[in-house]
Amino acid sequence: MNALKDEFKSYVQEAVKVQFQDFQLAIQGTMQNMMADLNRGSPHVTTPRSEFASNSVHRSCNLTQNLDNVFTPSPVERPNSFDKTPVILIDRENKELAKGYVVTDVTAGIYHGKKVGIGEKKVYIDEVLEPDAPLWFPQDGNHTFSAYVAGGYIIWFEPWLKYI
Repeated sequence: MNALKDEFKSYVQEAVKVQFQDFQLAIQGTMQNMMADLNRGSPHVTTPRSEFASNSVHRSCNLTQNLDNVFTPSPVERPNSFDKTPVILIDRENKELAKGYVVTDVTAGIYHGKKVGIGEKKVYIDEVLEPDAPLWFPQDGNHTFSAYVAGGYIIWFEPWLKYI
């Protein structure tokens, strides 16, 4: 019985350790994004205070202000140029679908809060060659490459990456 308890305890400790590491990676990525915003010189905007009682601490936040055209979506931030590993995303028949870069920074193992799986890579798409080609699994509600024409991050099966 003690062996079973020890095995269960070991399993729980390992699971907690992995969750903690994932959390650390997510926090590191968030901190890097916050520092990048500060370095870009985004205007400092203070959130308004409420007239109602609250136990919340007054916090300020940085908001990017685009007053030229509020209906144009902001471009997706591209990876640093010195960390680019160029690849071509291909399908099962070796058809070239898109060009991009394998993400190698601290966020490489996380995609929208989920861990990037074994045999997968997080890729930044720079150029879509086949906008109607299907994704090998839908991501962010997108089923084809047409959603990535302006660029963006995607998870892709590593055997279907052609390193150039």
